[in-house]
Amino acid sequence: MLMVGYYITSGVCELVADKKIVQVISQMGDTFKILFAILSTVIVMLIIGFTIILKLTAVI
Repeated sequence: MLMVGYYITSGVCELVADKKIVQVISQMGDTFKILFAILSTVIVMLIIGFTIILKLTAVI
């Protein structure tokens, strides 16, 4: 996943690069973590919504 890639890049760059660059790369990893949490929440709500609609329409 992109989040893991950014964390690995941040760890490798920490040895060589400036602190600000490492901080930006680490924040990009945090951003992808938040986006993944939002996407997971939407998927769960979509599955719950489909389940409720199927139960209401009595489709078996």
